[in-house]
Amino acid sequence: MASDSYIFFTKCHWLYVQGVRRAIRERLRSAYGEEWWGRGVLLALSETGRERLQNEVERVPDGIELETLLDAGHFGWIVAQHHNAAFAGSFHDSQRAFRDFRRLASARNRWAHIQSISPVQAQQAANLMRQILADLRCVEALEIAEMTRNFAYEPGAAADEWHIPDSEPMDDGLDRAADARSSLWHLWRQAQSYLTLEKSVVLSTSVRNREVTANVTLKIYNTAPDSKDWPAVHFKSVSLGVPGHRQQSLGELEPGQMREVSYTFPAKQLIDVEFVAYGYVDMEKLFQFQQTVSLPNEVISPLQREFVERLAEIGVNEFVSSTLETIGAINPNMTLAEVHQVRQALAHLPGRTDEKRDLLGKLFNEFRLNRETALGQRIRELMLALADFKAKVSELDTAIGSTDLALIDQAMKELQQIQISVLRIEDAIRTVSDGG
Repeated sequence: MASDSYIFFTKCHWLYVQGVRRAIRERLRSAYGEEWWGRGVLLALSETGRERLQNEVERVPDGIELETLLDAGHFGWIVAQHHNAAFAGSFHDSQRAFRDFRRLASARNRWAHIQSISPVQAQQAANLMRQILADLRCVEALEIAEMTRNFAYEPGAAADEWHIPDSEPMDDGLDRAADARSSLWHLWRQAQSYLTLEKSVVLSTSVRNREVTANVTLKIYNTAPDSKDWPAVHFKSVSLGVPGHRQQSLGELEPGQMREVSYTFPAKQLIDVEFVAYGYVDMEKLFQFQQTVSLPNEVISPLQREFVERLAEIGVNEFVSSTLETIGAINPNMTLAEVHQVRQALAHLPGRTDEKRDLLGKLFNEFRLNRETALGQRIRELMLALADFKAKVSELDTAIGSTDLALIDQAMKELQQIQISVLRIEDAIRTVSDGG
């Protein structure tokens, strides 16, 4: 089994490196044109890293693509440095993306130097590689997903967990003043920390309809010290926002003061509720401080697990994958009987696709999701992906009927991109449920 996990990790890592290299080149070319290597790659690395990479460039034969010189240790630095310019569409949080890339670089070092990796470690690494590739919309994500489905390991090995070391600190480029107390950055950070929230949740069952509801109480504090040694932060205006609810104005909030607000929700709606407090230190609201709080894990974790299980029962990813496997054998040498068989299989897909969308809609309504929240948006993205899938299957059927090989090839590529989108969305939902 140890040998199997080593081979499995090796294959997954090779796919991961190929996909990320290509994605980095494409994204940096889009942002910087022909200067993508100098402005995109070299400027993201340390001086030592730049020198080492440039030495490799000078040694490689002519005609070798530059991106083949990138290794897993470079990826995180490049994505973090150029997040806004090239990678914001794939990774919402640049620091989290950086940590994930560093995790995989650490796993690669263990694999390369110790020549040993447990089945659990290999599985964890493969899942993270698949997730990153899906975020970058690389087709290699689908290959790793298929390999993972076929890779079995003993659950009892879970005691040998993959230890993920702390990632290297990232230089945020800010010029820290020698005296932190006089630094505008420090003042901003302090003022931000003074606006704090506490929450409490009480579940109860309605006598009338037996529906479980949740009473949530939010307390908003201004914890700034009223001290001569530090300027007191006096919030001229404080408000509280909840997706799907009207923002409430709570008036002024002086140091040491507190405001309290209560809400009642259907219990299942708590899966995706965030509370955001806004504090303004001037009436023109030029300086805004914001704190966001989610509900306790003991409240939402059972709901998240239930939601993921229900989503798995719907099986959107499995449906899309099995469909593409069915029609993946299309080729110019097919007989008329084989073409007819494929088109018969395609004829049933619109109805099955609509069934999956209806089930997603029911799940959306059952958990009272909101279009403005992260989870609500992701479920809507899945529903839209299925709508696109249905349309592309129809285009593929038309192309097969007219034996237009170019249109068939294009439709298959677009269906594959939809499959990657579905994989990416479901990965994101599972990550939330795992506390990621």
